[in-house]
Amino acid sequence: MTAASRAWLFLGVTFAFTWACQTPCILVLRAGELMPPIVVAVMALGSAGPTLVALWFWILERGAVQVRAPARVLWQRPRWQLWLCALLFTPAAHLIGSGVLALLGLYDAKHVVYLPLRPEQLAIAVIAPLGEELGFRGYALPRLQATWSPLASSLWIGLAWAVWHIPTLFVPAARGTSPLELGLYLQCYLAASIVYTWLFNAGRGSVIGPLLAHLGIHLDNVFRASTLGDGITPLAVTALGITAFAALLVHLGQLRPETAVIAARPVATDFAAAAGPQRRGAPP
Repeated sequence: MTAASRAWLFLGVTFAFTWACQTPCILVLRAGELMPPIVVAVMALGSAGPTLVALWFWILERGAVQVRAPARVLWQRPRWQLWLCALLFTPAAHLIGSGVLALLGLYDAKHVVYLPLRPEQLAIAVIAPLGEELGFRGYALPRLQATWSPLASSLWIGLAWAVWHIPTLFVPAARGTSPLELGLYLQCYLAASIVYTWLFNAGRGSVIGPLLAHLGIHLDNVFRASTLGDGITPLAVTALGITAFAALLVHLGQLRPETAVIAARPVATDFAAAAGPQRRGAPP
């Protein structure tokens, strides 16, 4: 089985695991019943599905797949600057867009930022990045990049990332979600996936960048704006900002094939060569 095939299998198993965990819990919520602790635990388990399934796949592989460093170094500044960019780019997209609208007298939302203030919001701000990024970016992305370009891999994972979240559209708080909101959700997932791929490859295979970027979403969670009576404007300006950043990265060549961290079967026969990182396209 190729590395890309493993990624597709991983996505399928992840969908099945998460949806099997969350569907009964959502039915309990929609019935208006209080969720017992066991149901809450199962819901959280489903939220961590991508990482849990990835850990299982890593154990099954047992070194059969090797991660190789990119041929082109994307980030030559201190690494902390990349991590700071990862953490702040989503809140920055929201605040800059909102500021422009405010100057034009077109911003009418009641909230400036959407901080995680309630215990469950703080919990998901931690669970979501850890539960998703080690799977989608840490496992699936380098395996897809072994076959597809970073841009194509980003779009595939972005689409899968959006589809994986479908059960959350059926919780009571999501009732009344408009088709326009759904379109903006998809735009955010696809554009953010491009940025996360850049962070992963620029970090030479480290998931710290995607983890911090995902945390940044929850530090200013515009997905909650409509439920707080602020309409879709905060989500729209954030989606536009993230898309603009993703388009800039593509324009600057930050997602060319030579930038990819890939995972494939080792091509070297001796232990020393197999253990060391190789550049994409380099001879064995």
